[in-house]
Amino acid sequence: MRGRLAEDIDVVLAKDPAARSRAEVLLYPHLHAIWLHRIGHWLYRHGHRLLARAVGQFGRLVSGGIEIHPGARVGRRLFIDHGCGVVIGETAVVGDDVMLYHGVTLGSVGWAADRSAGSGTRRHPAVGDNVVLGARASVLGPVTIGDGARVGAHAVVLTDLPAQATVPAGAVVRRRHTTAAYFPVAPTEGLPDMSRTSGQVLITCAPPNPNGDLHLGHLSGPFLGADVLRRYLCARGVTAHYVSYTDDESCYVPRRAAELGAGAKQTAHKFTRRIEQTLALADMLPDYYAHPHREPRHAETVQAHFLRLYRAGLIEERVMATPYCEHCQRYLYEADLRGQCRFCGLACDGTYCEDCGFPQDPQGIRNARCIRCSATPVSRPSSRLVLALSGQADALRGLYQRRSWSPRIQKLCEELLELGLPDTPISRIYDYGVAVPLAGWEGHVLDTWYSGIYGYMAATEGLGVALGDPGLAQNLWHDPETTLVHFIGFDCGFSHAVLWPALLEAENGLDGSDLVQPRHIISNEFYQLEGEKFSTSRGHAIWGSDFLRSNPADALRFHLCRTNPEREPTNFFRAEYEQCYTRFLSDQLEGWAATLFERVRAGGGSIPESTPSQWPGAVRELIERLPGRVADALEPATFSLRRAAQEIESAVAVASNDLARSHGDAAPEQLAAHAELLAVLAAVAAPLIPTWSARVWSQLQPSGTAGAPPWPEPGQRLLPAGTALTAAYQPIFAGR
Repeated sequence: MRGRLAEDIDVVLAKDPAARSRAEVLLYPHLHAIWLHRIGHWLYRHGHRLLARAVGQFGRLVSGGIEIHPGARVGRRLFIDHGCGVVIGETAVVGDDVMLYHGVTLGSVGWAADRSAGSGTRRHPAVGDNVVLGARASVLGPVTIGDGARVGAHAVVLTDLPAQATVPAGAVVRRRHTTAAYFPVAPTEGLPDMSRTSGQVLITCAPPNPNGDLHLGHLSGPFLGADVLRRYLCARGVTAHYVSYTDDESCYVPRRAAELGAGAKQTAHKFTRRIEQTLALADMLPDYYAHPHREPRHAETVQAHFLRLYRAGLIEERVMATPYCEHCQRYLYEADLRGQCRFCGLACDGTYCEDCGFPQDPQGIRNARCIRCSATPVSRPSSRLVLALSGQADALRGLYQRRSWSPRIQKLCEELLELGLPDTPISRIYDYGVAVPLAGWEGHVLDTWYSGIYGYMAATEGLGVALGDPGLAQNLWHDPETTLVHFIGFDCGFSHAVLWPALLEAENGLDGSDLVQPRHIISNEFYQLEGEKFSTSRGHAIWGSDFLRSNPADALRFHLCRTNPEREPTNFFRAEYEQCYTRFLSDQLEGWAATLFERVRAGGGSIPESTPSQWPGAVRELIERLPGRVADALEPATFSLRRAAQEIESAVAVASNDLARSHGDAAPEQLAAHAELLAVLAAVAAPLIPTWSARVWSQLQPSGTAGAPPWPEPGQRLLPAGTALTAAYQPIFAGR
């Protein structure tokens, strides 16, 4: 014991230059927390759980807020620098020579996942030796951090990290999903082949402006779609990566900052954290969520690609008429002015119309007004850097003929080609953004609408670095077999379907580069609240973070799927949501599962012996056909969240009615069929409602296996006869 105390002191003297003597080190609060934790851990291991918790609480008090659960296993020579706010969960494991900075959390992924985990299951991270976790970094869930890994400040890690991995400050690294084994059951003659994406897939989600939190309208769109597709592809064994980033350099950030009386970067940081928290609550975080302000690679990537195009003569310097507010004495762009779309006549900001999708530059919007002072701007010449899209018209026309994107996106592309592609300014005179890297262009920044594609590239590179695979981005972006899928709101159509493909074509024409073009662009329309657009200014909004703190994420996810605005605007009605929750999720879905468990337990507690030919016809057909139907709805080329949700609802209705008709006298063959169908349903519903599916799958396994179930393939059985179901069913969707 004396040796352990000595090395606890020695490691502080070795790592903290502010430590002058052993006597001074004895005042370090983290030592008090560690020493008291050792006492509490001994009590915990010997069954004195209440006393152990009391010791832990005392340690938290005397250390200024370092909370180490007495169940956590902590290695030797742990150094917690400025340790206020550190949290280490019950099943966490911390290796030797680990260094934690203030605010670090080694936690679980949330209450729903904790409830679904079996007794003795590790819910918290295992941190290897010589790991450094920066200030306010969060490592969540039963993940493993390899020896020597470095995690930057404010990063969120939800996946295993290999040894020596580096996660940049502020990055979000998402967990991967695994599947379990399944059992052969029957011939597959007569069953349709399920369509399947092959190769590797890169999924992107349009980056949000960090000028506010996410409301339900935001969550219904690209975030949900991209997350569902990634989960589906991973379940089918496809290598899929999902990246996004926060649009830190957007001109909407300084506009919002001025309203709040705060700095622009401070505002971006504040709302980026809120966005991440909301996505975490909704279980929609990407594999990697990049923060341009804290990751230099973003600006470096944008500027490098710009210089490549500029030096090849594909970006021109021009003097163009630009709106100027004489009262505010500033040029006006995008978020700085409001008027009418010059094409459809509806209200829009200064760059793109979110209703018709058409770009407003270079001619500008009609009846423009300065956002700040409401004055009518005048037209003044200013220097702009311009990309002449007309030079890429033929290449884009050929690309569109080879692609089948969302119908409205296809129509927008065709109309723009017919009108003639516009010369598109890509720079602004502005004091906020990625600087134009040219002499004589000081005070000019690159437009984020132009640079967004490079933001995706930088985020992919960040993911590779975090996973210990620095060549990942090069592999994904230059492999012609990569399937690139963009999820966007329709208002992002011009950038993703016209401007960025033109940039990629231009680069590919320089020296034989082979940057991949998007294979699929999946867009959505507006999701409204009770018949009107979400409006933060009028207080007509439901914030995701508020809603998800009192509602299970799966309940919201499923309702957003079934009401998704895929082809036309749809609505969130609170009464419809409550009906979906109570009648379908709680009463019908959970009621069917609970009844099945009860009857199997009453009949002996295990899945009866049977063959598929003995199963009820309607149930057998669902077992055979449902995976293919849902797969067709979730393949990128035919992607439809609404159709996937409808297939699941219809299947549950059939199953619930079939089991109810037996009135408690179900034959063994019927129970076996329904148990198999429940397993199939848990598998195919997992991309939409992952927590419920993982919970059901763990209850169907003798060992309480955690994680997502395998995707059912034709002729494969998920639950063999004899599988024990001895415990009562545990629901997630409690009665309202």
